[in-house]
Amino acid sequence: ITIYNSQKKTTKKIVYGSIDVVNIQSFSYPFIKYLAWWNKIYTHIKKHFQESASIESPPVIQLGNLDAKRDWSDSEDFVDGVWLMMNQKEPKDYILASGETHSIREFVERAFTYAGIEGYWRGRGIEERYIYKGSYHGHSLVEINEKFYRPAEVEVLMGDPSEAIEEIGWQRKHSFDDLVKKMVE
Repeated sequence: ITIYNSQKKTTKKIVYGSIDVVNIQSFSYPFIKYLAWWNKIYTHIKKHFQESASIESPPVIQLGNLDAKRDWSDSEDFVDGVWLMMNQKEPKDYILASGETHSIREFVERAFTYAGIEGYWRGRGIEERYIYKGSYHGHSLVEINEKFYRPAEVEVLMGDPSEAIEEIGWQRKHSFDDLVKKMVE
């Protein structure tokens, strides 16, 4: 149990009993702020790596546990699910999720690939880096920073949306690849 999960359970206990509530449990969906974050990083990297032949100080993204697996989903799919939940005769809790996991490492690789920036991993553990393939000097695009490791890291987070699919007909429309492409474009 994580602190985040405990807060959800506490909120559920406080609110239930006084009004009809639909509790929506969603897994690892990126908000628009992440789209803006990626766009800023992407623009910066594109500018420096594709328009300049020599780079003294390339932008570096610092991340924590690259092997943590998450259930990535598109928030647009969740809006459809919320609408279906709110239009039931009786309130009920549902989990909205993709039902599959992808690592942070996989997200990084695909995001750079969709951005047209080739790279490769070098090193292990805290010394691991994602290196720009077009660089003569091995410029890092991604480096590991210990401060971004969570103290109580959950290695795999995945939701089971089967009840929402079977009972209210919810279906996700966007795959992991669709989500990454959308964030890069």
